[in-house]
Amino acid sequence: MMMTMMMMLSGLLILQRLLLSREKKAMLSETSELAAKLLSTNISEEKKADPVERLIQFIATKPNDDSLLVEIQKVKNDAGFDEEATARALTLALYHVDFLKRIEADKGASLKKVVTNEKAQNGVLAAVVDLCSGKDNPMLKISAHILKALYDNDVLEEDAILSWASTKSKTARRVLEAAKPFTDWLQEAEEDEDDDEEEDEEEEDDEEEEEDEEEEDEEEEEEEDEESEEEVKPQPKSKAQPQPAKTQPKSQPQAQSKSSSSSSSSSKPQPKRK
Repeated sequence: MMMTMMMMLSGLLILQRLLLSREKKAMLSETSELAAKLLSTNISEEKKADPVERLIQFIATKPNDDSLLVEIQKVKNDAGFDEEATARALTLALYHVDFLKRIEADKGASLKKVVTNEKAQNGVLAAVVDLCSGKDNPMLKISAHILKALYDNDVLEEDAILSWASTKSKTARRVLEAAKPFTDWLQEAEEDEDDDEEEDEEEEDDEEEEEDEEEEDEEEEEEEDEESEEEVKPQPKSKAQPQPAKTQPKSQPQAQSKSSSSSSSSSKPQPKRK
């Protein structure tokens, strides 16, 4: 009887252990699944988070340039942004308040590292429309100043602004009208520059023509000088045949001696008389 009871107790203990181990495994499994779900939820929520808000929060930590570029790339990859959408999001994050004050302070340094082509510039212009749109939006009145600040700090180029200004976008209509003084000034400046370039080209062409004419005149003068030199040049003389030398008749020695003696006597000074 005692043996039977001992065997039953040992069996119960073994069963209890088995049940406990199974429960532990089940609990561990449930915990792992819950942790995995929480982790994946956090990751997905981070990816689904508003990219602009995510950048605003990151910029608030005052990161260095390298860290900011890394975060921008992460946002770009997570959101599936192209260059235009990335530039738009970064512009909104950097200048959503105090646009002019902030760009005057940073000179658009962070933005210029992302805005490297016309497509990215279109993203910046889209962000300007986002920030300035609305009938009662106070930023609408300073939209021309915002564009000029972006232009002066080499974030936006002249061609991109004028191309944007020539569009008939309904969403950008109010901003285009408010920014018209700046875009008109930019258009006039471009036309004046084109006129100056044309004048410079015309002046260069005239100078080249004058130089060509001067060279032609110099060549003609050189040819005339050469022709005149050939006309004045004396003709070579024919060699004269040598003539035989004439022999002088020999004089008589006596006559020569007499004449010489007479001449010598006559040439001698006469003595003075006492």
